[in-house]
Amino acid sequence: MYSKVTIIMLLVVLIFLINSVFTIYSKYEKSREGSDLARQELENLKDRQTTLQNKINSLKQASGVEAEIRDKFAVTKEGEKVIVLVEEKDTNLNPVVKEKSWWQKFLDLWAE
Repeated sequence: MYSKVTIIMLLVVLIFLINSVFTIYSKYEKSREGSDLARQELENLKDRQTTLQNKINSLKQASGVEAEIRDKFAVTKEGEKVIVLVEEKDTNLNPVVKEKSWWQKFLDLWAE
């Protein structure tokens, strides 16, 4: 049959080939993940571009400029009034008292 040296050389070559295949596959996986991330980022940027373009289009109109000024600076026209709504504070006058555990009670006996 084949000599031992030939079989050993074929095994060494096979090990190198298997190592090369795994290296190439790991690089393929990394590049695919990078491609997926880039694709997702592109979608996010397209959405942001659409949002900004809509905002620019609204600011080209007088009503859009007025709405933006009202939002940013809280101003009103003459004759208009501003109503400010304030949330009620929780006025619970009965504080919650946490009961001490038996261990804390025991330590309190020795601490006194």
